[in-house]
Amino acid sequence: MIGLACICAGAILLGRTLGAGVTGPTLTVRVVAHQWWWEFDYPSVGVKTSDVLRVPSATNVRLELASADVLHSFWILGMKDAVELVPGKTRPLDLVVKSPGEIYGNCDSRCGCATVCMRFRVLASSPGSFDQ
Repeated sequence: MIGLACICAGAILLGRTLGAGVTGPTLTVRVVAHQWWWEFDYPSVGVKTSDVLRVPSATNVRLELASADVLHSFWILGMKDAVELVPGKTRPLDLVVKSPGEIYGNCDSRCGCATVCMRFRVLASSPGSFDQ
């Protein structure tokens, strides 16, 4: 039992130490699902995009997820479960993309045109490149 307790304590300490590089959210993006596209609003920099979510890698990004019209869901490749988006409600989601690259996401809630119209890209760049 003592050995197991030591292993658990060590794992928790290691997790906190490794996780120390990623702090609380440093960027907030308002994500709004529309029939049949995605809006990504960066209020701190005054920029809006459609169907492309740009984020700095290795950075905790707070997504404020909402639906403008019908039931949607937010899912990115690698997520276990989609986040259901109910009109009139905002759901927070903290996202960390570990390294630069491109991944895909979509809505799979059968919101009117299947998932074909509701695909989006996530483009992660190094924090320095993102700031530029």
